Amino acid sequence: MKRLWDKYLELYQKGNLEEARQYKLFGVRPDTSANMRDKSIVPTGNKLLDMGVSPKLVWNIREGLDNAYLEWNVPVEYLELAKAYCKEVKIFVTGGFNVKKIREFEEQDVPVDFYGVGSSLIENSPETNNDFTADIVRIKIGNDWHNLAKIGRCACTNPELELIG
Repeated sequence: MKRLWDKYLELYQKGNLEEARQYKLFGVRPDTSANMRDKSIVPTGNKLLDMGVSPKLVWNIREGLDNAYLEWNVPVEYLELAKAYCKEVKIFVTGGFNVKKIREFEEQDVPVDFYGVGSSLIENSPETNNDFTADIVRIKIGNDWHNLAKIGRCACTNPELELIG
């Protein structure tokens, strides 16, 4: 995020606001398996609280994002811009999210912007292995798409999808 901010600020200071906008980080997605504990989580002994994408992990991420600019040596006149830059970064969560888990996160007011729910839409079992993921598989910079998926993942077209918004 710091490297993107540096380029953003450079272009912003030159008045190239449209180009600068391309260097705003839109969002982050924790990719923590349900059987792993992120190092930012102090263990409580309760797997539901400690492992995977948990409310505490998301709050840690939000706090880290929101306060990152404080370590960037930002010129005083750009502190508010840097603060807004960080606070605007969205958080995407995936991994075992279904109606119940989303409700729990919402009841706790966890700062999630988007939920990935692919696997909960259709039964997944070892025999069928029907699974959907929310991997970010490419990004658009200017007019060009750049692939960045894991091996075996790629952008797919679906004529049934419609653009919303």
